[in-house]
Amino acid sequence: MKHIHQVPNQVSLSLPELNLPAVTGKPLSRTRLEFYSKNLNTHLRIDIFLPENYQTDTTWQYPLLLANDGIDMEAIALAQTTADLAREGKVHPLIIVAVHSTRERKLIYGVAGKPDYADRGNKADAYSLFLMEELLPWIKARFRIINNPAACGIMGFSLGGLMAMDIAWSHSDVFGRVGVFSGSFWWRSKGYDAGYTDADRIMIGKIKETEEPPTEMLFWIQTGTLDEKNDRDKDGIIDSIGDALDLIHELHEHGIPEQQITYVEISEGEHNQATWKLAYPHFLQTLFRRDG
Repeated sequence: MKHIHQVPNQVSLSLPELNLPAVTGKPLSRTRLEFYSKNLNTHLRIDIFLPENYQTDTTWQYPLLLANDGIDMEAIALAQTTADLAREGKVHPLIIVAVHSTRERKLIYGVAGKPDYADRGNKADAYSLFLMEELLPWIKARFRIINNPAACGIMGFSLGGLMAMDIAWSHSDVFGRVGVFSGSFWWRSKGYDAGYTDADRIMIGKIKETEEPPTEMLFWIQTGTLDEKNDRDKDGIIDSIGDALDLIHELHEHGIPEQQITYVEISEGEHNQATWKLAYPHFLQTLFRRDG
């Protein structure tokens, strides 16, 4: 497939253009717990971030953001940035549940039921079941969540971003918003030395094969021009950007309206928490803006 160099609703930014909001008060409160998963047969660390007035506005219900890669939330200043943007009225106050990965990160993240050529992601189906059958019911039973897909989102970085896309795409009756930071859309069923072609990219293939796509979903997809250096097809575009653009092309082909897809390309953006920290406010203000 020839890569699409421009997509509708593309936002091109440079690192100097990205700024964190001014600190206007305390960060979101955080509760940390260990959650045992029957599906994964292990404990996972969970961080729950509650809005500023959660304990006093006891009749209010809130949107939910589920985050993979919970260990990265401090590095991206999630608690402070979210609280500041909510106080400024730029985003909805929301509940965030951040799930830390385990030592088996390369096994539990991926595309459910479809490990890559090296058998990575072979527990992604169990992780999906953990979220859908164990964690989400537990959250909804204990916190004042708006029980509507339009108010429920999921996000992640790199492999966690790939996992977020797969979960949202497969469970659009629960998730209506998805954010992917430097997503691993290269995830493939064949190695380069085994006759690989672009048709072997697993998530893009899953979208292509979907007969009833989630046409109400909102997508926010970010890449950085320094995410990597590889350019396997020698088209002058690094693979992380080419793969993201090809995935967006498939979303368009499957009837997702262009206004529901935001693609953010950050000049000099790297595959790290420092770039994602600066991109996070844009993500929040796109998918959880106050008038959204």
